[in-house]
Amino acid sequence: MEMNTAILLAGGKSRRMGFDKRFIEIENKTMVDFQIERLYKAFQRILLITDDRRLFSGCSCEVIEDEFKDIGVLGGLYTGLKNSYTIYNYVLACDMPSINYNYIEYMKELLREAPKEYDGLVTRYGEWIEPFNAFYHKNLIHPLKDAIEDGHKRISFVLKKCDVLYVDERTARSFSPDWRMFTNLNSEDDLKKYLQKKD
Repeated sequence: MEMNTAILLAGGKSRRMGFDKRFIEIENKTMVDFQIERLYKAFQRILLITDDRRLFSGCSCEVIEDEFKDIGVLGGLYTGLKNSYTIYNYVLACDMPSINYNYIEYMKELLREAPKEYDGLVTRYGEWIEPFNAFYHKNLIHPLKDAIEDGHKRISFVLKKCDVLYVDERTARSFSPDWRMFTNLNSEDDLKKYLQKKD
C-alpha cells in the first residue's frame, strides 16, 4: 500500500506569532527546511503547500501553491491530496517541528493491517481530533472540494461525514506522553519552550 508521500502545509498567516513563523530558525535552518529534512527520513516525496510558492524557490522538495487560498486547512489539504500520487498521505502543519517516527510507523502499520481502506487515520484528543500528524486518503478530494465550495472551513465538518479510523488519546500518549508530537508553535512563548526542550 502506498504511503510514501508527506504533505507539509505552510500557508498560514502567523497572526499569533507576530511574524512569519515559517522562517523561524532551528539548527541554522528555517523551520520549514528543518521539517522537510526530517520528513525525508520517513517519506520519499514531500509536497510543500503554500499561499505563495515564490517564498520557497530554493526548497528541497516540490512546492505547490494553494488552489484555494485564505481558507486554512481545507484548502491546503485539498491541494496536497490532488497533487499526490499515493493513496494515503501523511499531513503535517509547518509549525509542528516535533516529528515522532515511531508513531508514524505505528499509523502506517494500522493502515496496512486494516480490513479496508479508510478515508483517514486521525488521533483523538478527548472528544476533539488532531487534524495533523495524520494520514488522509485521496478519497477525500471530492468531499473537501464540496465543503470548500459550500463555505465550510473546518476539517472536522468533512471528517464526520467520512469513514475515518481513529487512534484514542491513551494509545497516542504511549508514544508521546506530553503530547509533544502534536504541539503547534503559535506564539513566541511556544517557540521558547520548544527550543528549551528540543527533540
